[in-house]
Amino acid sequence: MYKRHFTSSLFCAALSLSTLASGSVNIAQYRQPGQVSTILNDREVTAGLQALLGDDYEAFIGNFDLFGEPHQTADGGLFVEGWLKDLYLENASAFVIYPDGKFYAAWVMPDEQFIHYQPDAKNGAEIPPDIKTWASRFENASFHTISAAPVSPLAREDFSTQISNTVLSLGQNWNPQVSSGLGKSLQDDFAGDVPFDGANYKFYRHTYNGFDIYSANLWWDKAERDVDDYIIAQITLHTPQYKTRRGVSVGATADEIARLYGPGKRVDEDGEQWLSYAMGKKVISFEIDKGKVVSITLSYDNGE
Repeated sequence: MYKRHFTSSLFCAALSLSTLASGSVNIAQYRQPGQVSTILNDREVTAGLQALLGDDYEAFIGNFDLFGEPHQTADGGLFVEGWLKDLYLENASAFVIYPDGKFYAAWVMPDEQFIHYQPDAKNGAEIPPDIKTWASRFENASFHTISAAPVSPLAREDFSTQISNTVLSLGQNWNPQVSSGLGKSLQDDFAGDVPFDGANYKFYRHTYNGFDIYSANLWWDKAERDVDDYIIAQITLHTPQYKTRRGVSVGATADEIARLYGPGKRVDEDGEQWLSYAMGKKVISFEIDKGKVVSITLSYDNGE
């Protein structure tokens, strides 16, 4: 019912494209395994990486504890990779650098899942084959193209959805007039008492074809409502028929979610993967399986 938010054991990667300030760099001197580790002492290279990655530079550069064997790419670049000792599949970075100073950089971290890709407007957005090959060793990872347009922050309307001709929102009164607009439920049952803010509140589950509603007398005592006044405390969508206010439905990809909502918080618990976004106590959570959304939940965070 109410999804907990845990620290994640997944990983994140970011990929970007940039050009070094000087416009050229001698990459031939770094092609041998015994020499490649000195590439990060090259001021041209580090300056370009810093300009490209900004605040993410330290995370990227921190993965070069050990170096892999470099190789020349088919288009004349130099592929370089590194990782933290014993963390080959969790903390790793790679980049392709070209004689003209252009390069691509990517890295993975243990707290996120996707390989983010930030295209460069001047040099193009195509991901080099060597970076794709490098990324293939990370299971269930997919490239995420970062939108150039800023993502709008969450607003109250993001915690609502439309079912037939009825708009449902978290916190909305749950009464016969609202429920009648949804058609006949398949099942209604008592879900139990759930703790919120030091008190227990009663929750009921209403099952419909393709979605579920949880009603609750949540915060009746603090809001000076009657104990039998119920509100919508959770909405779960199970089919592509229903969408969030930003247009995401079951079957959407993780890339689509990130484009519309931003990076979010990713969690992995008991074999389930979730991508969630919060505004105060309100949370919208996307359950991800094999890179696609299998359910969407609008709920309140009870802090559990």
